[in-house]
Amino acid sequence: MSSLDTSHLGEIGRSSHFTKSVSSFNESSPNGHTQVHNDTANLIASPNSGFGQKDKSSTKNFDPVAIVGMALRLPGGIRSPEALWQALLDKKSTRGVVPSDRYNIDAFYSPTRRVGSVGMQHGHFLSESLEYIDTTFFTMSQAEIGKVDPQQRMLLEVVWECMESSGQKGWRGTNTGVFVGCWGEDWIDLAAKDTQRAGVYDITGFGDFTISNRISYEYDLHGPSMTVKTACSSSTTALHEACQAIQTGNCASAVVAGTNLILTPTMTTTQTESGVLSPTGECRTFDASANGYARGEAINAIYIKKLSAAVKDGDPIRAVIRATGANCDGKSAGITSPNPKAHERLMKGVYARAQLDPYETPFVECHGTGTAAGDPLELEAVGKIFGNERETYVGSIKPNFGHSEGASGITSIIKATMALENQIIPPQINFSTPNPKIPFTDANLKVPIDATPWPRGRQERISVNSFGVTGANAHIILESARSYGISTEVQSRATHFTPPSPRLLLYSASNYESLRERERKIEEYVRSNVCNLNDLAFTLANRREHLESRGYCITDGSVPGEIMGSGKAKKPPQINFVFTGQGAQWPGMAIPLAKEFPSFEADIREYGEILAQLPNPPTWSVYDELAKLGHESLISKAEYAQPLCTVVQIALVNLLKRFGISASAVVGHSSGEIAAAYAANAITAKEAIITAYYRGLVTTRCIKQGAMAAVGLSRAEVSLYLERGVVVACENSPTSVTISGDSGRIDSIIEQLRDENPDIFVRRLKTGDMAYHSHHMIDIGPDYESLLQKIVGRSPSLPFFSTVTGEKNSAEELGPLYWRQNLESPVNFYSAVEAMVKDGDTDQVFVEIGPHSALAGPLRQIFKAITIKTKLSYVSTLVRGENCLISFLKTLGELHVRSVEINFELMTPNGRTLIDLPSYPWRHDKSYWDESRVSRDWRFRKFPHHEILGSRILDGNDLKPTWRNVLRLKDVPWISHHKVREDIVFPAAAFISMAVEAVRQLTGAKDFSIKHLDIHTALVLNDNQNFELMTSLGPKRLTATLDSELWYDFCISSYNGLTWTKHCVGDIRPGRDYQAQNAQPPNQRAEPLPRLIHSPYSMLKKLGLNYGESFQGLGSVSAFPGRNTA
Repeated sequence: MSSLDTSHLGEIGRSSHFTKSVSSFNESSPNGHTQVHNDTANLIASPNSGFGQKDKSSTKNFDPVAIVGMALRLPGGIRSPEALWQALLDKKSTRGVVPSDRYNIDAFYSPTRRVGSVGMQHGHFLSESLEYIDTTFFTMSQAEIGKVDPQQRMLLEVVWECMESSGQKGWRGTNTGVFVGCWGEDWIDLAAKDTQRAGVYDITGFGDFTISNRISYEYDLHGPSMTVKTACSSSTTALHEACQAIQTGNCASAVVAGTNLILTPTMTTTQTESGVLSPTGECRTFDASANGYARGEAINAIYIKKLSAAVKDGDPIRAVIRATGANCDGKSAGITSPNPKAHERLMKGVYARAQLDPYETPFVECHGTGTAAGDPLELEAVGKIFGNERETYVGSIKPNFGHSEGASGITSIIKATMALENQIIPPQINFSTPNPKIPFTDANLKVPIDATPWPRGRQERISVNSFGVTGANAHIILESARSYGISTEVQSRATHFTPPSPRLLLYSASNYESLRERERKIEEYVRSNVCNLNDLAFTLANRREHLESRGYCITDGSVPGEIMGSGKAKKPPQINFVFTGQGAQWPGMAIPLAKEFPSFEADIREYGEILAQLPNPPTWSVYDELAKLGHESLISKAEYAQPLCTVVQIALVNLLKRFGISASAVVGHSSGEIAAAYAANAITAKEAIITAYYRGLVTTRCIKQGAMAAVGLSRAEVSLYLERGVVVACENSPTSVTISGDSGRIDSIIEQLRDENPDIFVRRLKTGDMAYHSHHMIDIGPDYESLLQKIVGRSPSLPFFSTVTGEKNSAEELGPLYWRQNLESPVNFYSAVEAMVKDGDTDQVFVEIGPHSALAGPLRQIFKAITIKTKLSYVSTLVRGENCLISFLKTLGELHVRSVEINFELMTPNGRTLIDLPSYPWRHDKSYWDESRVSRDWRFRKFPHHEILGSRILDGNDLKPTWRNVLRLKDVPWISHHKVREDIVFPAAAFISMAVEAVRQLTGAKDFSIKHLDIHTALVLNDNQNFELMTSLGPKRLTATLDSELWYDFCISSYNGLTWTKHCVGDIRPGRDYQAQNAQPPNQRAEPLPRLIHSPYSMLKKLGLNYGESFQGLGSVSAFPGRNTA
């Protein structure tokens, strides 16, 4: 792979792509394109004669558009494009029974497809519960969120995952469009069941127009925002509209999404009646046994922008949209009948405008739902456009995941993108016998039944069809990123053999629970994947939004990285740099940082050169001396320690600045003030290095034997023990001082302190017999000042809290005199830090700049002693004996969790965006589902619709339930066999059956008793009119305050479109009424009576009772002459 010629791209920025990642740009590509240019509209294949002649210039109006992010929810627990791809390769079907949380399928299913029923028990449904949303992430109120359509709620999460997969950061508030294709209105359907529902959030909660607007609102996106409804082509049409908006400049980028959730049986009932659904609940696309499609759920999203912009921004380029188009069938055989001529015009037109040859496209992802009419008509058009002497593969994703209707187009786009990335045409399932109506042989079309390597010599291009049930069509041409010279090579295990350096992994979430889960998932990812740790660190730091709850870990990948620190982001704190004085140095300090960061090493070597050019330079090399370990190192000597510590401190200041971290105020302890002055712009780096070098050099001229000791007492307390020749050299904190002076007297004081106060901390310091900040320094002070005459010194440009004065330095220039005072005078560290704290008006973080966290204890003691409302915290850059890279990364991590803005690109300058990281771990711990009892009882009703009783009315109750049925003779043709003369009369037995069924549903009883039955008026029916039947049931009233526990009053009435009529009333109870005489027929069959009657129906007909076949159930009748007995 050759590198990218940047003269053709302009400024492309960093090359940050995916582990299955875009890693380089090639001079040539499989589709005949040249390498990527800023003017990507010129990157087109040579047009084939006959195509592209109508509008040769039209392609200039369509810059190729990159798909840079993808996310989804599909049936079978599929939550990532990678999982979708694996399911395709595994020939997986996600078909399953209608979930119990959608509706009670047993109460709606009818194998005979009875009117008003669902004709199949299976489909393709999401495994996730639909009632949850992470309320810590979004701004909807508790009152609103339960009323919001689950499509809105779930899409909000999927869009976030999509933007994370594309490595977008800082996208809120941008000119990003939102285009959502959807299908059903199930949430509105639920709400409409209750006519008395009310609420201020119904418009925004129920309206499907809000689906897109909700995304724009929550994420503050300012581009066009629209919901597209063209039935099954909705999301693909939305993609077409999004591409057009990008071309015209209406938006710079766009989220394109699709949604389809099946919450109620209403739409499925309607589709059952129209005959488009498979009774077995499966799509058998292209197969001779195809019998309709299976409904499927999906929530999906892709993120797109111009290819040139994606390359410039360093985005992972998953695929390239070469051209799009949309049209309508027009006047076809019927509004729901496909028009292959319109399909042909669409596909041919899109290819013509793109000046591409469809014969070079080896794979067409068809709409392919599996309907008897749709597949042959679509493939007829596909064959005419793509069919040639070379095979054209055709496929459809719907047999795997069902037909997700309005969302299906984006699912197909994601499938096609994965196929292009992997250079494999995935297998088709549910296909065994080719549909004889499809011209497979004539058009050279082939259905892949196994995973097929990309055909050699064919363009890496896929066409995607999407056709709406009422004629709205869309077509998309996709090409691989590889076609544009952008490599999508998957990293191999060979790239992982070199143990990586420790890396800082940043985690964030909107709440602590999700933060811990994200850390766990990333840890699992590291263990189970051969990933480039550098790319992982880059992606987490530079290609993720940093949310409120933050954490980090440091790992080299060999062991699990546990969270080292975590916190909740607030307003960024004031950053105070605190510089360590002499004594914290150690052999080998800072060298790991020099090896990791070239700029850090360059600084150290540059400062060494500064010393080498002095009139009296050191005989040693700064870098070499820092690198020495153990007894070889001379870093404990003052003439080495002073300049080396300052070199490291200045290099740390520079490194932090490159990460975007600068101080708001500075303070230095003793010689630490030199680097502090550099950070405050009071002296240059050169002046600081020289000042430190000469400070160390003049101490070699001190001939007095001195000593220093650290004591855990206050200044006032330790003063009681001081002797002549010993002074308080440093007031470190309210309970920590350093004494300095004559060696013998220091030893005497130490002994006295230990005798009188065994529990007090006291320790003699290793200072090389030097007594800094005492009268011992007065002897060498003049020499030091004279050596610094070339040090100009300036007033600090930011607050500099002097430990010479213990106050804020506002105007004094930090020249030679000041540095002499710094050497000779006591260190008023406590006073200076106290002044610094009180000078701030917000939270403050104190970052110790030096070889070790020597000032951690004193600073915490000072914090404890000061009463202040704001929060004070401490962070160290380096720690003695610890890998300096790890220490520094901890510093970055700790500042990050404290909301400090950091430029992490320096940490992984060659990193690439990983696209397969675990998705955001949403906190779904509480259900939000606002649904009335009315709609809930309807969805989960226990009994199917009875053909004459009907179903319980939604507004009823269990105390006095009512059933309603719209009686159509075509639905119950057997009733037409019950005639009185020529009138169809509703049977009296049917009235009784209705009452019995009502009580059975209410009580579960299997036998019943009826009394006081009274049929007031016959119900006369006709074929041209529907009759509405109402059956009411209520406890029989015994007294004014007492109802029967067994008996019910029932009443059956009808409405003919004009008036209500009462037909039948009576009393009914479950079980046997033992007071009734001869209520039960004998158990044994009765013996025939003397006179046999061969058929009563001819006699009954003479009486006007015209019983048809359904009512001629008597097989044998006998009578007793002279008696009313038969």
